[in-house]
Amino acid sequence: MNVNEDFYAAAEKILSDIEQIFRKDPKLHSFEIIPVVTNENKSPVYHVEHCLGLESWCIPHIFCHAYQNVISMRQNKGCRDLKRLNTLLMGALMINPEITTFWNMRKELINSGKLDAHFELHFTAVILTRKPKSADVFLHRKWILKKLLLGVPEDFGLILNEMNICEVAADRYSNNYHAWTHRAWCLMQGEPLQGSLAQFYQQELNRSEMWISKHVSDYSGLQFRQQLLKKIFQFLDTPNSESVVNYLQNVDESIEEFFFTIGLKNMNIHSLNLTIKMQICIYELILNTGFIKDFIGHEALWYHRRFVFNFIKESLIPKDAFDSNKCWGFKDISHLNCDAIPVQKQNLDPCYLNEKFILLLSIFEDNFLKKYTSNNVDSREKLYAERHAHWLERYLKFKLPYNLDLLKGTLI
Repeated sequence: MNVNEDFYAAAEKILSDIEQIFRKDPKLHSFEIIPVVTNENKSPVYHVEHCLGLESWCIPHIFCHAYQNVISMRQNKGCRDLKRLNTLLMGALMINPEITTFWNMRKELINSGKLDAHFELHFTAVILTRKPKSADVFLHRKWILKKLLLGVPEDFGLILNEMNICEVAADRYSNNYHAWTHRAWCLMQGEPLQGSLAQFYQQELNRSEMWISKHVSDYSGLQFRQQLLKKIFQFLDTPNSESVVNYLQNVDESIEEFFFTIGLKNMNIHSLNLTIKMQICIYELILNTGFIKDFIGHEALWYHRRFVFNFIKESLIPKDAFDSNKCWGFKDISHLNCDAIPVQKQNLDPCYLNEKFILLLSIFEDNFLKKYTSNNVDSREKLYAERHAHWLERYLKFKLPYNLDLLKGTLI
């Protein structure tokens, strides 16, 4: 695109104004393109209450000007004006942050000491308010953070701020895989900086629970919670690990609700010898049950329920100790496989297979599914419940009880 001298000067002025706003306003936190189709012969740059706006009519012109000049400067490395290069790169990347080459050029500026890494974190955070799902921006931020943490390895405030950035990005764009993946990376960076890992995990679980309660259909947010739970379960396998349950809220209430739901409110909790992992699983199951009840028609919640059941099976039944064709759940004591064909009884170590708890789990899930498979429920919920029941039986080999009254009598 060829531009005349007047437009060249105007484009340079707009780009310079944007760069100056970033320099002068460390509290700048948002960037948006304002839909204005015609040039009204005034500055298209808006700066109000720490928010930056750019009129839409000038976007293609500014981007083409910045892009062409950056490419030209890249080809002529010997005669670069680095200050102007930074200004041009800022303008181009604010409009289109998916240009990896331009981010690499900014890395060169940081490595050469011409660009401050903390300024770059601020700049990219503002870009994420308009492009919250940009993989290139998150990769660039990860590179900067690694560089900064090498200099100050115990700067947890840096990690905490980054986790907040991820949360804002996830809030702005649903199912934001890149934001949640970056948050998971931040979680790993923050672990070595903690005096109490159990408390750190508890805080993340609470934040995750609060976020999911407002975004119940967000698959990526639920997947992050699953990764967090796996980390907690791995942590519990380490010697001298603190009990995460001590930091979790309402765990005892969840276990009581579990028993109350199946009509065994006087059940002695301690008789089950539940591990900390199983207590957390019950907590997660009750939490998921409440979400499904309160928020109708969200398939992501049903998939998260599958994760909980799959983990329960993996924790209670080692793969090398259980026939893959044999069911668990209520049918465990009948010694039938999933096709109702008798199989040889296997005596499993009680520390791996808590039969009483598994039977209670069967009753609980049977009661839960009956509420959503009747004809007077939402059609989507009925479909999800039927799929879940089919998954339990055919994939997980988890059988639900047939004679509930008889089964309860064996447990009291």
